[in-house]
Amino acid sequence: MAVQEGLSHEQLVDRTVPAFGLGPDGVREEQAGDCVVRLDVDGPVLRFVNASGRVVKSAPQSIRKDPVLADLKATLKDLKRTQAAERLRLEQMLIVERELSWQEAEQYFFDHPVTGPYTRALIWRLPDGFAGLPVRSGGGWALAGASGESVRPGADTPVRLWHPIQESPEGVRGWRILPPTGGGGSVATTRLSCLSSRGGPPLRPYRAIVVFSRISASAL
Repeated sequence: MAVQEGLSHEQLVDRTVPAFGLGPDGVREEQAGDCVVRLDVDGPVLRFVNASGRVVKSAPQSIRKDPVLADLKATLKDLKRTQAAERLRLEQMLIVERELSWQEAEQYFFDHPVTGPYTRALIWRLPDGFAGLPVRSGGGWALAGASGESVRPGADTPVRLWHPIQESPEGVRGWRILPPTGGGGSVATTRLSCLSSRGGPPLRPYRAIVVFSRISASAL
């Protein structure tokens, strides 16, 4: 199929990562009896809203045998497996220095409800050396640099994951001292386990730096 469409294997995988019915906010809601069940990529976890509109941690007794709940439990397991596969895939992209177009990065990485929480937390690099974190800009995405400047690449501009070994010592320090969203610590200290944790990291809006904590620490 990839050959027929003129796509590489990697490009085919980009286009076929399942979204599990999640919305742009990473949430899917299904009605089960008089309750709403939410599948949330942040965790990932199932959350339950009972008939009175209150969020509860466990499934109400009235829906525990509902097929909708059974289906969402199975989907949750598949989602966890896909998250692990996506973390590994991003690690491999860093190792092989894979390039993709900015349009591909926007459509298949930043906007994807499963892959997006990881890729939006990583630093990306343009051919001219500019590096930044993905930020929303005019209905699309731009890269925001460590010093606050913003660049919106053209659709065909190549982009790859940033690695500190390609950066000057001053550039690396600029990312290390940048405070993370939410306060506390530095970019480096908030980002150590995002991709390397096989147990699945919490998907919160990290300010990124150390994707390479496990795969290339010896190079620094």
